[in-house]
Amino acid sequence: MKTRILLSAFAALALLSACNSDDKQQASSQNDDGRVPILLSSGIGDDTRASQGLQNTQFRKNQTLDVQITSQDNMTGYDMLTYFASDNAGTLQPLKGVFPYYPTNGSAVDIRAIYPTGYMNSSSFSVTKISQTSPEAYMASDLMFAKVEGITAQSTAVPLVFQHKMTKICVNLTGEGGVTLTNSTVKLMGVKTETTFNPLTGVVRIEDAAGASSNILMTTNGAQGCAAIIVPQTKPSGFLLEICLQNNDVLHYKTVQDVIFESGKVYTFNVKVIESNISVETVVTPWEATTDVEEDLML
Repeated sequence: MKTRILLSAFAALALLSACNSDDKQQASSQNDDGRVPILLSSGIGDDTRASQGLQNTQFRKNQTLDVQITSQDNMTGYDMLTYFASDNAGTLQPLKGVFPYYPTNGSAVDIRAIYPTGYMNSSSFSVTKISQTSPEAYMASDLMFAKVEGITAQSTAVPLVFQHKMTKICVNLTGEGGVTLTNSTVKLMGVKTETTFNPLTGVVRIEDAAGASSNILMTTNGAQGCAAIIVPQTKPSGFLLEICLQNNDVLHYKTVQDVIFESGKVYTFNVKVIESNISVETVVTPWEATTDVEEDLML
């Protein structure tokens, strides 16, 4: 089956940051002693869309992420801080309401940030198994990483460009000939759900996918577009999608060769259901991208 692949420039999620603390002092943002606080914000967008659009351009309200600041001269120490999205307009605030500051000796700092929380010192990551039908399960699988270096004290926010480190799978179903898609289920079949992760560099390697293969439920209503997140991996040829219609007919999509699912890419499967048959067009783009290059690939 011939499928269409679209490759384009990556437009990643951006966060803004500005601040630090001396000797692990976490001072109040109201402090007026002349120290410069680090303020963080994310890009403005709309998070009310279906899961295919969740957190493509910003963090959803109340989501949390970890931030680690390091002074380049190693004279100023910083505790890891957890920030949260305080609204849907991109504002980020420390979870405990206390801001760090730039070193008073003028040293530059490096800043790392990881979403979701709990992975700043971890070497492994797992996506949600079995079902990603809820926004919470989907977002818990969306590992993101950002790092900037050599930032000196400034009053303006410092942009942190976040990259999605996992692989996103989208499925859009359309029906012809009276096919009913309401209450149909869509599953990803036989995918790895675990991988190693370097929290210092953000590197996730395809060859490090691990664990037993699992089936992930994407939706229980195929009439709507759905999405799920998997770890980057090489998926052996064979069954990839299972679609169970309301009338209990079960349809499968098989690939004719191994498929490499890359980090930071979105693989969209546009599936047309015609009675007991399906046809599939595959579109691959960088996560949140604009299309400018096209090529064909056999799946």
